[in-house]
Amino acid sequence: VQDVPAPKGDRQAPLQALIFDSQYDSYRGVIVYTRIKQGCVRPGQDIRMMATDAVYRVVEVGSMSPLGLVPQDCR
Repeated sequence: VQDVPAPKGDRQAPLQALIFDSQYDSYRGVIVYTRIKQGCVRPGQDIRMMATDAVYRVVEVGSMSPLGLVPQDCR
């Protein structure tokens, strides 16, 4: 842990993220797993997919933990 540097990025910068996986849940809809490079994602925010130019509304934001997904706020 001491040899791995902390992530760097500016939370005030425009959002840059990489989608690395997604799945469909019959109760929640599509769950997208991303790696955030900079910026911040908040519920209610619109995000645009660069490949398709489609716009979607973010409903819930969270992080992964060993016990499942945990809702989070942008800190």
